[in-house]
Amino acid sequence: MKINYHGHSCFTVVLENGASLLLDPYNGSVGYPLVERKADVVTCSHHHGDHHYLENIVPGYRLVEGTDPVTVKGFTIYGVPTSHDANHGADRGDNIVYCVEGDGIRLAHLGDLGHMLSQEQLEAIGRCDVLMVPVGGYYTIDAATAAQVTDAIKPLIAIPMHYRTACSADMPIATEEAYLSMMRENEYAISALSSTQLELDPEDMPRARRVVLMEYK
Repeated sequence: MKINYHGHSCFTVVLENGASLLLDPYNGSVGYPLVERKADVVTCSHHHGDHHYLENIVPGYRLVEGTDPVTVKGFTIYGVPTSHDANHGADRGDNIVYCVEGDGIRLAHLGDLGHMLSQEQLEAIGRCDVLMVPVGGYYTIDAATAAQVTDAIKPLIAIPMHYRTACSADMPIATEEAYLSMMRENEYAISALSSTQLELDPEDMPRARRVVLMEYK
């Protein structure tokens, strides 16, 4: 499995069979170059433009919506209902955590999660090898809650997303530094990739839990 980070909350996951899944493609409001690509499957955690921009995706993809389990192109995908805020969605609306399995690896993409997860939600997410977690606050959980959520889910690898970078400097969100500091205190190893791509083998996953900071493109 290969995971490519495009910035903000957008990733492409590519399986050994060549099938690709695009998660949360963004519009021009976030400052990153627009994602123009072909994908077999697309998921969007909610309908805000910075997570649900489909105009530049080559037609022919399968858009997975809602929470019901779907198996397509080697991916098994289901959603866990959550909220975009800590007020049961009253402020910013609903959010779906998409859980994905492919090549024997389980991923969870938290979208714009706005609150600590309940025990029921944690059980629905289940085992998680790779967690994509928002850490910048303001629109989502902040670094402290992101650290708590990470500890509760217990992924082998946590990938921070939705934080301030040079591209998104105008957004009122924090950088990744506070989250990384808290995860160091929680005895997670921290590694920074010099690449936009993370390659994973289900037979060679890390034994110690770690946070992987990815370059974006």
